[in-house]
Amino acid sequence: MVELLLHNARVVLAPAVLHGGLLIRDGRIAQFFAHGQTPCGLSSSESIDLNGSYLAPGLIDIHIHGSAGVDVQATDADGLNKLSEFLLAEGVTGYFATLVPTDEREYREALATIASYAVQQESRRGARILGIHFEGPFVNEHRCGALRSEHFRTYGGDREAIELFVGVPMPRLMTLAPEVQGGLDLIRELTKDGVRVFIGHSQADPETLDLAAQAGGRHITHFPNALDPLHHRKPGAVAWGLVRHDVTLDCIADFQHVHPLMLKLI
Repeated sequence: MVELLLHNARVVLAPAVLHGGLLIRDGRIAQFFAHGQTPCGLSSSESIDLNGSYLAPGLIDIHIHGSAGVDVQATDADGLNKLSEFLLAEGVTGYFATLVPTDEREYREALATIASYAVQQESRRGARILGIHFEGPFVNEHRCGALRSEHFRTYGGDREAIELFVGVPMPRLMTLAPEVQGGLDLIRELTKDGVRVFIGHSQADPETLDLAAQAGGRHITHFPNALDPLHHRKPGAVAWGLVRHDVTLDCIADFQHVHPLMLKLI
């Protein structure tokens, strides 16, 4: 049994930050303890004084196309390794490699590279690829944002049309617009296949969004970007997302994609 004591830290817990530390046993958190209740019996080589630094869980990024000069959709194993090492240094311990709409060939090449890397990643140092996030291609051309609309698709109920997305041997997320042709049926099919459905790049009205939530779509991607703006007589996904307590959201809180005042409202 291998033990490690991390003490004299500001430990980030829900819902507070507490002075104390953690006991790690065989690579897993065994105990949180408050300051003044530090476990005894460990040698100095098994104990680290964090001198009041923050001790926080690793972050999981559910929507990332790349960083450090690496595009997950156009790289190789070395590029993914560089990205994973960079993300770990930023406190991210796991992420969903996110793909934008493209043609069949580019999808398959990117998926093969990511899947191959994921199998070998336990032997590498860095953030872990936890799965794939398909941002599109079943989204609204009028809310395309930075996505290339020439690759957008609709769904006609044909199983072959979604085989590429449901056949990936990893956890999968998909951002889609429920109002596109076949959108609600698509949510049901994806959910049945274990794909977690997110809503985004959408102009859906509240009635359609209610049906989407019933079908399995209960998260909104980069809220409120690429959605119809909040309007007092025409509520869309922004109003709907703010009032539905069973709907979660992610947000690019960099004060550029979303104004600080809007972040306060959210």
